[in-house]
Amino acid sequence: MKIAITAKGAGLGAWLDPVFEESRQLVLVDEQGRFGSWAADEAASGDPHGVARVGWLIAMGAGALVTGRLTEETRDRLAAAGIMVLSAEGGSVLDLVEAAQHNLLKRLA
Repeated sequence: MKIAITAKGAGLGAWLDPVFEESRQLVLVDEQGRFGSWAADEAASGDPHGVARVGWLIAMGAGALVTGRLTEETRDRLAAAGIMVLSAEGGSVLDLVEAAQHNLLKRLA
């Protein structure tokens, strides 16, 4: 399963960016450990409901998202797309992917 993390940077060592709708980057890691990222542009920064971010996750085939918090509307949109939402308070992208793979994170949706 591909796991996405809201992050403050584009790499595996980047730290969690705690608010989905305000996150600077989304980092997506696949089953083989390969990763890619999406950077928020000006249009996305004016998107209080994270529509552009959710669209990227859907297009990339994400199965799970790890974030600190998100709006109920965004959570519902992700659930409708079949993307599981997991909660974390901090950590690096790599650590959070491993925690998600081992079912150590709380499921929000």
